[in-house]
Amino acid sequence: MSIRNELSRKLQTMRRRCAPIALAMGLLACSQTEPPVRTVVDFMADSDAIEMKLISCRADRRAAVKDAECANAKTAANRLALEDERAAFEKLREEATSELDAIRAERSRLERALDEREAVLRTRAEAKIAEGKTLTAEEARAIGIDPNGSLLVKPEDGGRDKRTGDGDTGDE
Repeated sequence: MSIRNELSRKLQTMRRRCAPIALAMGLLACSQTEPPVRTVVDFMADSDAIEMKLISCRADRRAAVKDAECANAKTAANRLALEDERAAFEKLREEATSELDAIRAERSRLERALDEREAVLRTRAEAKIAEGKTLTAEEARAIGIDPNGSLLVKPEDGGRDKRTGDGDTGDE
């Protein structure tokens, strides 16, 4: 039995020495996993990575269905495209607002100029009437007289004839 005892002792010693080595090798083999899946945020930070991943996803469409990175890359590409669309929309809105403001300013300027012109014509017409002179058609219109001699209906009068007070201007 001595040989048997000696072999048993050697086997136990070998197990004690080899067990940690085998355990370390097993752990080392298990620790080599695939790299972590890139998230949508990861892809949004790197547009080149999006393009590369989408190219590989298009190359193998069956595998792409199950690949989380393909889905994340596609989502990131869609979000970036939406951000670009929103930025372009805001730029167009700002340009349109600026153009509209310019148009309103020009309209206001033109309305003021027209009001000033009418005021000048009214003043001139009133002076001519006081002097007994003949009015031009433009001067007559400025004070509400039709060059043919009848009163004009102005929009601020609500469409009522000043002579009769009804909606009919009397012109037939």
